[in-house]
Amino acid sequence: MVDFETVLFGLAGLLFGAVDYRYSYHLVRFSEQLDAIGSTRSWNEVEPAV
Repeated sequence: MVDFETVLFGLAGLLFGAVDYRYSYHLVRFSEQLDAIGSTRSWNEVEPAV
């Protein structure tokens, strides 16, 4: 039999995975902006690689 915690963990994983998929561009762009700190390129100019 499947435990309640296992089902809850699976549903939470699906939810966070869907949110991550939906906002992946924005999350990656934010990560690239953090990487641009200290670089000669402005954080407004960075774009994630395709």
